[in-house]
Amino acid sequence: KRGGILRQEIESLGWGDYFEVVIGSGDLVEDKPSVVPVEHILQHMCLSKGVNIWFVGDMPVDWQCAEASGCLPIPIGIEMEASKVYPQSVDNCLELEKILLKA
Repeated sequence: KRGGILRQEIESLGWGDYFEVVIGSGDLVEDKPSVVPVEHILQHMCLSKGVNIWFVGDMPVDWQCAEASGCLPIPIGIEMEASKVYPQSVDNCLELEKILLKA
């Protein structure tokens, strides 16, 4: 989503406190699958990229971005190509929540 629309949605849903930084399409010089958004967010949060950083997404562009940035792709709510296997995927946000609560 375009950055402005994304931030309006987050605000209208009352989710602002759940995010430290929000990047939408058009906010930076490059969008996904470029690693620029990932690097921007990680730098803002003083984190280093790697498999300890989960990149949850519902579209192939998300998984491509995760792989390119060295983060762990976590596909959500989508059947992937049979040829593509990820160590972790979830069917929905409730499954993701269960994993996060175990961590």
